[in-house]
Amino acid sequence: STSSAAIFSEERGTQQSGGARKVTAGGVKASEAGAWAEGRASAQASSPSSGSVMARYGSWTMQKLTVAYCEFSGSSRGAREFIQTMLPAFKEKFPHYEVETMVRKGRHPYVRGDYTKGIPRIVGIKNLPPSEINFHVTNLRNHTNDKATHLKKRVLSKRPSIQGQWTAAADNV
Repeated sequence: STSSAAIFSEERGTQQSGGARKVTAGGVKASEAGAWAEGRASAQASSPSSGSVMARYGSWTMQKLTVAYCEFSGSSRGAREFIQTMLPAFKEKFPHYEVETMVRKGRHPYVRGDYTKGIPRIVGIKNLPPSEINFHVTNLRNHTNDKATHLKKRVLSKRPSIQGQWTAAADNV
């Protein structure tokens, strides 16, 4: 704990002299800063994913991941490599997702995410290497499956109309 506090205080420019701890640049004591850094590190280690976590009200938005591929076609080569190399690590890292592989003979591969709102999201992955398939799987995992929201006004303008808003009373003039 003292080593992480010392590292954290060195990053913030804190000096310790004669056993007394000085306040860091952010106004936090070095001992408190070390505890904060340790808590942050343990929170990151215990979080189920790296980066953003797409959960809403305590439940995950994506429920199931399906990888469909063909055993023989060339367009599924990257999908087969992804299933052998990267998918087991994904299953281990995110055990709360139901992961399914599906063989579709003579068809192009795809990745499908099923969400709590019931609308699936399908991404075609034909002729893609495993790294790009992993990118698409990560996007499916981070997707909230919400509809696009409208802005407040239809037109965003730096120069609004100088004539004012239209009213029904203005037509009678």
